[in-house]
Amino acid sequence: MFSPDGKRIITDCKDHVAYLWDATTYAQIAKLRGNVGYAPSAAFSSDGTRVVTHSLGKACVWDALTGEIIDTFGGNVFKGDYHYVWSAALSSDGAYVATASTEKVARVWNVATRGHGDAHVAEMVGHKGELRSSVFSGDGTRIVTASEDKTARIWDTASGKQIDVLRGHEDLVWNAIFSPDSARIATTSFDDTVRLWNAATGKLIAVLPVQNVEFSPDGNRVVTGSRDKTACVWNAATGAKLVVLRGHQDGVTSSAFSPDGSRVVTASRDGTACVWNASTGAQIAALNGHEGVVQSAAFSPDGRRVVTASEDKTARVWRIDEA
Repeated sequence: MFSPDGKRIITDCKDHVAYLWDATTYAQIAKLRGNVGYAPSAAFSSDGTRVVTHSLGKACVWDALTGEIIDTFGGNVFKGDYHYVWSAALSSDGAYVATASTEKVARVWNVATRGHGDAHVAEMVGHKGELRSSVFSGDGTRIVTASEDKTARIWDTASGKQIDVLRGHEDLVWNAIFSPDSARIATTSFDDTVRLWNAATGKLIAVLPVQNVEFSPDGNRVVTGSRDKTACVWNAATGAKLVVLRGHQDGVTSSAFSPDGSRVVTASRDGTACVWNASTGAQIAALNGHEGVVQSAAFSPDGRRVVTASEDKTARVWRIDEA
């Protein structure tokens, strides 16, 4: 993914290392080493100054300019109890980290207490199964967690108190995200559905028969991908299907809107990524060149480039106006 200013790219890999790259020269800036085991995810803070990675034993926060490690967090790793950390997310201001682990607990950590990462500031207890993800709302006042107990839960960040339980999935919930305006939540489950919820009331809005989801920048739409080789754009307030994106030859592994919401980029198991008009469903560009499944694709902040990551062990950057 690109940093918010579009100047850097972060990639993660099964070699236990995340890589920081210059988005202009594509030179490697730093290797982010320090995770225990496989490091399956990396993300920038909203101001682009920090990167958070997570692995089987802990979460790490890094300086995004230098690649220097700032602190480590997660489970009871400092006491020798290595619970898997399935998810780590930074708050919008980069001041806090939320972790979700196999311990069935989510924790919030203060990044500013450098060198004291074993002192969490809040703890969310209540799930009956292992946690798969934990994410802050846009204003940082709430956290939504996803669990193997088939529920997602909303929590008060400061106190750790449970606000609501989102029930209805028939298998483990592996991801839950807030819309950019924090008005809605989307949950993704192994029951092959995405569910949309009102984040204030906990009321179910819609059930979508798909496998992955992302909100539009204004939060009014979602784009989803499915094993049926299609992606779809939906009205997030009603669950009405707006447009179907057809053209991939295998399942769609990820989908995302452009920063202005006018386009969608999809990644597929067919080894390609495609760019689409989000209103008409017309294909704008097909990005061919990877030699393996394309796992993810995302736009740059100015919407003129796309970065893709593939099982062929490469990440590629594409100029859309030249595709």
